[in-house]
Amino acid sequence: MNKFKQFLNQQRGISSIEFTLTIGFFIGVLFLIFEVGRITLASAYWDLAVAESIRETKNDFTIQSTQSPYSYQHSLQLRLQQRYESIAHQGWLSFIPIHITPNDILVNIYFIHSYQQLAKDVTTNFNHIGNETCNATNSKTPCYKNAAIAYYEVSLHFSYLNAQMPFASYINRFLKQIFQRQFFVVQEHERSQFQESPNL
Repeated sequence: MNKFKQFLNQQRGISSIEFTLTIGFFIGVLFLIFEVGRITLASAYWDLAVAESIRETKNDFTIQSTQSPYSYQHSLQLRLQQRYESIAHQGWLSFIPIHITPNDILVNIYFIHSYQQLAKDVTTNFNHIGNETCNATNSKTPCYKNAAIAYYEVSLHFSYLNAQMPFASYINRFLKQIFQRQFFVVQEHERSQFQESPNL
């Protein structure tokens, strides 16, 4: 009997320690599930915002009159910001403060003038809106003129709730891939100008 009482005395505090360790792990798992769900839902919202914003931008005939290739980029950035915040605030994430700026959105646009140019190299030989060819003042045909096809690259800098957690750099790299989108679209206002042979 004395040995049994001695055994019980030795076990005091073990339950508290086990509960403390277990509840910490349980809360961590719940947080992970919540964060994965939030990222998945935010990615779906981003898909919708990108699709609607690109559709509006490629059909915007007023951008062409600005005579600047950066107008496409700036217009798309603003549309993406407004669309994403509007969709997120109406959905399940409405209770989480979400505010993004144009700096959180990266937009690259490449203009394509012909089927031959598209077939030649779809990854490296586009006329990027930031290169010298596109911005050259002596260019008779700027790269965004007479280009019915455009290649859009858009990505969102998404911040997860606990940015100080371990392996943050790997998580950021993973999120960058999740929120990156690439599209080939027809620039409606230049559709009639599409050439069968390069005219650069």
